[in-house]
Amino acid sequence: MENGRIKSGRRVERRRAFLINFAFFALIVALGYIFLKYLFWPVFPFLLALFFGRLFQRPVGFAQRKLKIGRGFPSVLLVLAVLFIIIGLMILLGATIFSQLRSFVGYLDERFSSLPQMIESLKAYLDSALGFLPDSIEDAALGSINRFLDNLIAGTGGGIDWSILSGPIQVTFNAAKQVPGAVLAIVVSCVCCVFITIDYPRIRRFIYRQIPPEKREVFAQTKRTVFSSFKKVAKAYLLLLCITFLELLIGFKILSAIGVLSDTYIIIIALAIAVIDIIPVLGTGTVLIPWALYSLIAGHTGLGIGLAVIYALITVLRQYIEPKLVSVQLGLPPFITLIAMFFGLQLFGFIGLFLMPMLIMLIKMLSDNGTLHLWRTERDEQEYAGAQGQKASPADSAAPGASGSGERV
Repeated sequence: MENGRIKSGRRVERRRAFLINFAFFALIVALGYIFLKYLFWPVFPFLLALFFGRLFQRPVGFAQRKLKIGRGFPSVLLVLAVLFIIIGLMILLGATIFSQLRSFVGYLDERFSSLPQMIESLKAYLDSALGFLPDSIEDAALGSINRFLDNLIAGTGGGIDWSILSGPIQVTFNAAKQVPGAVLAIVVSCVCCVFITIDYPRIRRFIYRQIPPEKREVFAQTKRTVFSSFKKVAKAYLLLLCITFLELLIGFKILSAIGVLSDTYIIIIALAIAVIDIIPVLGTGTVLIPWALYSLIAGHTGLGIGLAVIYALITVLRQYIEPKLVSVQLGLPPFITLIAMFFGLQLFGFIGLFLMPMLIMLIKMLSDNGTLHLWRTERDEQEYAGAQGQKASPADSAAPGASGSGERV
């Protein structure tokens, strides 16, 4: 009876521990959801300032020790230097891209100017190709095709129908309206970065004083995991961008070598498509599929087939490499990383694609170090096996002795 009460008490304790851990886990998930959904972008300037302020601690400390001065002057100088470097690079890159895009748009306009003649040739080809069909079916099919092609010709008008850009222009206009807010956010980030860089040791000590001593190690591990995860995710996606860019560049070079593609805009096109490919809603197909279809319709069969092959290869490699590369960086299984990326994209948009794997990594770290007990780990299994071995050892040691005495008798 006593053993039954003990076992029942243990079951109650295990259930209570499970409910406490589950409630803690649910609280973390709820806070993470609220933060990513509603608070991330409002506090993003301050997070950016905190990130750079933490990054600047070593050079500021080095300048403080070597020059025997306070933290204020090197902090301001470092923030302004980094800001000017970033702005300079953005201006240089933007001017280069804008110049290349102007030339590329002129190239597209020249290409599209021959589209009406090409469509008329396509209509004549289809008229002769569908002659084997019964008259009623042929007339219906040709009527539908001709109406579609006539509308397409009317839309081109001998050149590009720029009205199709009304949607993107509206999006650009809406983005332009956000420029004052973006400028204000940049200014706030820079000012906060200066203050955080100067007062970072004091801020760090204040935060640690608010944490109970027994929880400080967990907090330090969590902070290291968050920063490490962020660097690993950024590294993974930078590698993906570089891989996609190299794949596109090699593919375009091959098409240029066989004479089906001009190499005038290869680098800028490959870079633009690689950047678009990072955005899952768009991807390389946003550019390569329409380009391949237009090339096939225009009679550039080699170019159309080549672009289709490049798109297929990049898509297959991306689906295989992305979860594996990100999972290797984070230490998570590939399918878990893929699930986290998918749900992050669905719930929080583009930013969730990066932050959801980091949240899963944080939960895994808390489980590994024993803060959470949401699932059984290898360490739990080893401890359980060790406990079972200790309980069984007296009986195991007695059994050979009894057996041996029986044999001797």
